[in-house]
This record gives sequence, structure tokens and C-alpha cells, in this order.
Amino acid sequence: MGAKQILIVEDENIIAQDLRKTIERFGHQVCGIVSTGISAVEKADELRPDLILMDIQLDSDMTGIEAAEQIKNILNIPLIYITAYADDLTLKKAKITEPFAYLLKPFEEKELKAAVEMAIYKSEMEKEKQKTRNMFRMLVETMNDGLIIQNTKGFITYANYRFCRMMGFSQHDIIGEYYTKFLEKSFQQQYPERIEKWKKGYQDNYEQTFLRKDKKKIYTIVSPKPTFDDDGEYTGAFEVITDITEIKNAEEQIHRQNEFYKKTIESLTHPFLVIDAENYKIVIANSSAKKSPFFRYETCYHLNHKRKNPCPPETCPLMQMKKTLKPVKIIHQHYDKKNHLRLYEVHAFPIFDKKNNFVQMIEYTVDITEQKKMEKQLLRSERLAGVGELAAGIAHEIKNPLGNITFAAQYSLNEFKLNSELRQYLKIILRNSQNANQIIRDLLDFANPRELHLQPRNIISVIENAANMIKARCEQNNVTINKKYDRNIPEIKIDEKWMEQAFLNFLLNAIDAMPNGGTIEIKVANKAGKMLEITFADTGTGIPKENLKKIFDPFFTTKEKGVGLGLSLVYQIIRDHNGNLNLESKVGEGTKITVFFPIEN
Repeated sequence: MGAKQILIVEDENIIAQDLRKTIERFGHQVCGIVSTGISAVEKADELRPDLILMDIQLDSDMTGIEAAEQIKNILNIPLIYITAYADDLTLKKAKITEPFAYLLKPFEEKELKAAVEMAIYKSEMEKEKQKTRNMFRMLVETMNDGLIIQNTKGFITYANYRFCRMMGFSQHDIIGEYYTKFLEKSFQQQYPERIEKWKKGYQDNYEQTFLRKDKKKIYTIVSPKPTFDDDGEYTGAFEVITDITEIKNAEEQIHRQNEFYKKTIESLTHPFLVIDAENYKIVIANSSAKKSPFFRYETCYHLNHKRKNPCPPETCPLMQMKKTLKPVKIIHQHYDKKNHLRLYEVHAFPIFDKKNNFVQMIEYTVDITEQKKMEKQLLRSERLAGVGELAAGIAHEIKNPLGNITFAAQYSLNEFKLNSELRQYLKIILRNSQNANQIIRDLLDFANPRELHLQPRNIISVIENAANMIKARCEQNNVTINKKYDRNIPEIKIDEKWMEQAFLNFLLNAIDAMPNGGTIEIKVANKAGKMLEITFADTGTGIPKENLKKIFDPFFTTKEKGVGLGLSLVYQIIRDHNGNLNLESKVGEGTKITVFFPIEN
């Protein structure tokens, strides 16, 4: 989430300036500060900020709520109320303007930060949802088939542009009318029976003849989709209506229509196939699916999987569809040329002939590898946040009594004449208390939010600093470091201290993985001026496959010492810098950690 423009509306200058400093510490920009409701409306219209912080009680003719109502109605800018008033009447008035948050003075900085970030996030999500709704409406209105919606009593509640044009009526002429008004008489008699089938969940396609405004017949194939509420009660039906009049009357139109569909399929960026249900032969394939010039009449299992026989039933959409005659979705796993695992979501849909026999299958494939990675990262972030809160609480409760133990042990050693055996036990207490205190410091480092001081820095100098720190240890352990840096490495904004700690952690783990010596290879590459790729590869013992998914989890460790927070902390540091991290390892061969940072233009 980049820096956002925030407008502050506050009539107390000291409070306004304090808010400005706080907002700027969050990484956002204050585009203006005003003290009256009227100026708030004017500035909001002029600057169009991403968010407004609004005091409810303003020393002017217009309250913050009144200003917020005008801004909402005209500009629809997200807003957070900051006020000292929390009475029921004020809250009731404030709710009307639908604020994203309502903070009572005085409040903590973290409360404000959470409210600001959540308001910005919700606002952006609402914008994306609106885009999706607009896109869906555009899709429906521009689709090649007619679409109508009818209620439980058979009255039409919606008709898209295609259906209106097909029938020669306007939407006003169609919406609100009884469905059978537009049907040929023979089909009107079938309608009550069809509704009864829909109520039972049947949604088989069927042919139907409509009558245009000029009384000409329109031959169609109707694809119904009955709808039900949460209690299973029938609420109406969607119908996709395909005009097949010209298909019936002219072969030339069939040819043109086929060409249209071919172009549509060819424009798809995902692999698209039409497969014969009987022999697995490919009937149609777009360019994204053609892996060789000899794809025609090739089987789907050979094209996609290089198999001589059909895939196992549990992974074959065609076999599953033969059983259910319904759409199928399956996740497939493949390895690319670099032996990296890729995940693909295979969507398949049945095609029926006039006698309702399943004859062909549409299949298109979407690469969901990155989507799954993002979902995994989100889950990890949520889990780390919860663990961090728990760790902070535990550390707080233990730190004080542990300090008392340490003080008591030190005081007894310094102030009393004790025999050697008792002094030895006290030293054991002191040493273990100090070890426990170090664990608490690690917990607090993990749990407390890191304040990053981002400055343009050359990442190579940071790597060199970390490498110099372990130089002596490398000599002791017979470890050699090889470096390969691209020449054109630009500066990126990082917190040098935290990044040095992250790289040092990688190097120390690599040394620990090579008890008998070995090699650490460090590479820094500029990927087309868009991404920095930093690699730490060792020739150590490697990580077992069952541990790879847990290696960045807090409190997971395979070492005798430590509590397993090092790599969890490193993971957070990388993510706080908008970076990504990839881990590859094979037992007996070594481990490679790759860090990616975006290059700002």
C-alpha cells in the first residue's frame, strides 16, 4: 500500500499539527489542514484526497457531520471521525454519513494507524468491488446471448440489451411483463410444467421459440438456472437465450458464427480446449494450448501430460464429467523447465447434443501458482501477528520476576560469604536467568513492530558488512564465500540495520549447516531494472522436505539452542521492505534462499 493523500479537518491547530506528524510517520502525506466545515468541503473537492480525518465539533457554522454528509453525497471520499464526543445523538447523526471509523480523543497512535490503514484498505476494496460490478454488468450487456431474469410468478424482472434487440422491444416493453407473452403459443402451454421442474432443481437446456415485436419467430436454445434462497425456497430463474434462427436457416450463418467463436476462443490468454467425450481427441485448441504443430486429433492426455493412456480418474475432468454431467474443477500439479512446482486450476464444462447426450467437453486452464502463494503469505502474516501478540504478553509477564531472580543471585554472590558449592549453584541460577532474559529479548524483537528508517542504500555494501562479521567464523569452520554481483545494481530504500541483521541470519544458518566446511555463494542480480534478486546458496546438509513449510514459522527450530525466532523475524523484515522470499533445499545438497526487492523508478 503506497503513500496516500490525507486531509485533516480540525479547528485546534496544536491537535491538527500533531495529527499531521503522526500521519507522516505512517508513511502517508497530509495534503491539507482546514478548520471549518465549509473549507473542508471546498478542499475535498479541490484536492480529492484518499482519506479525510474529520473533527465533529468545529468552530464554524457547519459541523463536521454536515460537512461529511456533503462530501459523501458529492465526492464519496472515505472518512474517519476524530472527536471527544460519544453521546448517542452524536453517534446516531455520524452513522448516517457512514464513516470508516470513529475515534474518541484521546487515542493511541496505534489506534489511529489501524483505523487509517483499515479505512484505506476498505476504500480500495470497495473501489475494486465497484469495478467488478461494472465489469459484470458490461459483460452481461455485451454478451452475445440474451439474458433474462424472472421471479417466482413468471414476471420478467431483467432483460439484457441482446435479448431486447433479439425481440425488437425496449427494456421498458419487456420488464414487468409475464414471460409467456413473448412465446409462441405451443410453448406457452409447456411453461407451468417447466417451472415445476425448476423448483425441483432441474436446469436442462431446451429449445424454445419466441415471437418478435414484428411477429417473426426467433428459434432459441435456453439455458436456465433456477435460484433458491437460504431455506431452499425457489426464488425465480436466470435464462441465457441463444438465438439459433440463422443456424437453422442458413449454413453460411453457421460458418460465420463458428468463425466468431473461434476468434473469441483464440483471444483467450489461458489454454482452451474442446475435447471429444468419446475418444479424448482434441477438436478445438487455441494458441495458448497448442504445444506442438501436430496438436490436431491429438489426445488431451498426451498434449497436456505426455501420457500414452488416459489420466487417473481422480485427476481427469472428462472421466468425472461422464459420471456427473456437470461442470468440473480440478487442481493439477506440474513442474516447469526449472523443476519449480506450478499449480493449475482446470475448469471443464459439458457440451450436449440435441438429444441431451454428453458429446464434448470445454476445458480451460488457469495458472494459480502466484495466487496460492499470496494466500499462503496472507495466512502466514495473520498467524505471525497472533503469535507476536502472544509472545509480547508472555515476555511482559516473565521479564519482571526474572529480573528479580537475577538481582537476587548477583546480590548474594557479591554481599555474602558463601561456600563454593552454594556459589556454584547461584552462578548456575544467574547463567540460566541471563539465557532466559536473552530469549525474552528475542521474543520482544519478534513481537514489537519495527520502526523502519528507509534510506537509499547499495544492497551490496550491506551484504559485505554482514559477510565481514562472519569472516573469522568462516575461517574456523573451513567455509569459503564466493560472490557474484552484477555491475548495474541501483540503490533501493531499506533500513540498513534490519537488513544487515536479516542477511547475517542467512549466513550464520548456512555456516551451521556445514559443520565439515563448504561453500556459500552470494549473488546479486538486476532483473530488467524492475527487481533485485539476491541469492544465498550453501553446500550444507539441506532441509528435510517435511520441514520446508515450517522453516519460517515462529518457535520452529532444529537446533539445540535458540527458540526458533530468527528466520521468523527475518521473514517479517523482508516483508516489511515489500520484498518476497523463496526457499529451496535438498537433503545432502544444500539450501538456496532467494530474496526479491522491487526497484523503484
